[in-house]
Amino acid sequence: MRSLERPQAGGLRAAFLSALGGVELRSASDLYLGRAGAYNVDVKRLDRVARRITLGLFYKKTGRPLPRDYTAKAYLLSQIDPSATDAIARLSGMVDALGAGGAPAFVGRRVLSY
Repeated sequence: MRSLERPQAGGLRAAFLSALGGVELRSASDLYLGRAGAYNVDVKRLDRVARRITLGLFYKKTGRPLPRDYTAKAYLLSQIDPSATDAIARLSGMVDALGAGGAPAFVGRRVLSY
């Protein structure tokens, strides 16, 4: 929210506000439960932000940019084909290994942890 208040964030603010909407909530048995606010995620924008953060963290930790023959890419879980069990298992193993790396590091006043 703080980012949306900056004067130079006009584009971000407009994109955020245009992505707000409402949805009907229904139970598993299709019983109407009312309405709720919703946000339609701009996946391409989210991917760009996650990629830039990843590249920045790599540089912060190593003091050098990511080598040209590597690619930083972000995926939503919904973008991964559930039938690709080998890929899911490899990704899961990587996430588990990263999580076992010890206490998280923080950027800023605990604004971002990794």
